[in-house]
Amino acid sequence: MAWDWENIQKKYKAHPKRFELSIWYRNQHLCGASIGKPTYGGGKLRLDFIEASPINSPLSGLIIDMVIAGRHRLRKSYWR
Repeated sequence: MAWDWENIQKKYKAHPKRFELSIWYRNQHLCGASIGKPTYGGGKLRLDFIEASPINSPLSGLIIDMVIAGRHRLRKSYWR
């Protein structure tokens, strides 16, 4: 399923602590994107949308792991 990222970003702009991540290969090919926000209690970060590019790339099959690793790293540095 292809998400409408333009509308999703508009919806999330109101959340200053949102998590947005785009994954690029060699700054030329968008391989994946994700967006989420902290839970209401602020102790956790939820991922609401994750999508990999439908076009095959060297990062195909790795997007979910990369997004989760990025979320984990942000959580460790931001929500201490």
